Amino acid sequence: MSDVRAPSALPSPNIYVAKQVGLTPLLQRGLSLLLLAVPFHSVLVLPGVSVVKAIGLALTPIWLIWLVGQLGARRGPWIMPRRNVGLILSFGVLVASILLSALYAPISPIFRVSLMTIVFGAAMAVVIGTLVSSEALLRRAYACLAIGGIIFGLLVILQFVAPQEIARIFGQRIFLETIGERIEVRATGPFRDPNYGALTLIALACISFYLALTCRKRWQRTVLFFGVAVQVVAILLTFSRGGYITLALVGSAVLWRERYRLRIWRVALLAMIGLVLLATIGGGVLDLVAARVRTVVEFARLLEEEPGQARQVDLSLWYRFQLLQAGIRIAFDNFPLGVGWENFRYRVTQYSAEVREQGAHNTYIAVAAELGLPGLIALAWLLWTLWRSTGRLCKVAQGKISFLARGTRYGLLAILIGGLFLTVFHEAVVWALIGLIMAQNQIVLNAVKARETGATAR
Repeated sequence: MSDVRAPSALPSPNIYVAKQVGLTPLLQRGLSLLLLAVPFHSVLVLPGVSVVKAIGLALTPIWLIWLVGQLGARRGPWIMPRRNVGLILSFGVLVASILLSALYAPISPIFRVSLMTIVFGAAMAVVIGTLVSSEALLRRAYACLAIGGIIFGLLVILQFVAPQEIARIFGQRIFLETIGERIEVRATGPFRDPNYGALTLIALACISFYLALTCRKRWQRTVLFFGVAVQVVAILLTFSRGGYITLALVGSAVLWRERYRLRIWRVALLAMIGLVLLATIGGGVLDLVAARVRTVVEFARLLEEEPGQARQVDLSLWYRFQLLQAGIRIAFDNFPLGVGWENFRYRVTQYSAEVREQGAHNTYIAVAAELGLPGLIALAWLLWTLWRSTGRLCKVAQGKISFLARGTRYGLLAILIGGLFLTVFHEAVVWALIGLIMAQNQIVLNAVKARETGATAR
């Protein structure tokens, strides 16, 4: 008697595959829209709901259905890169340290909102890491971020040229600040703060620059290099001193890294485009930029020679300096566990009479003061894993992916430097970069496995 097996109750993998035919293109379009919206994550579509969060929430259930289908159709084990595992574990430890702080410290009024924002950012990174599964999709993701960055830069320039008209469109998104002896506009574009706007623009300029290096068509390279010039000009118009320092350090690193690939005329052309744009804008922009830089130099000199006089140079720098000093004292006084997540702003007034309730304006000081040693270990692990991942990708990846990996590496460098002046956990561009790093890790691992399989078959 022949052995007849009953049909399996489980659906065929082909059914799972068929279900993905309609979901995959929808998810790819949704992901492109999400990446385009990254520079505009401060724009609210509903009270408390940014445009990035709205798109992400709409994509999440579709992505979960797609993921279940992918796992059901997979015949072999799902192999995840070791560094992606490290990223997930380090983030888990960071979240655990945040939750732990709720057990021994007062819960901040913004604890839940802050934690949910970070969890949402991490979820966005995972979605990007799973959907960007090939070099073509990686280039598309870079293109979406680059286009969003260029539009963002143009809006900043437009806002500086015509602040009254743009103010009516974006609401109260223009900062007026005394620069030298003049009250000037600090353009923010669709951003809530010019400093965060500058940081986002620097990271996206790195993406645009390295995407341009991978383009074969001249018109594409020209558009992207012009976009880099636009973003640099926009950074200058934010009058963000932290942005200037970050731009100088990251820009120098990029130009030095690509010194043999870039021709002098290209660099000169970019500089010329930037100068023409600034001249067109007018208003003594370069003089204002120089004035902002001089205040930093003068403030640093007086801090060393006559600390009591430094306050007279620039109140904003003095305020940041007071926050830094108070943050260090909070971290040491509450070592090793800290004062609890998002409690810095409610404790800082006890350490300095010259500051109001506000965040630390420094990611590393904030983590040290609020989460103590567990948070610092988790943050160091996360950042070290990210930096090591980008370094390995630049060496191991082949073809255009190696250039794209440099874009994420220098974008990450901008975030690391920007963390000295800002708290960066809530910025969408940070999690977009992490998602791209995870995607590149997986793409390179799949390519290595495919080569090994091909070699074994031969």
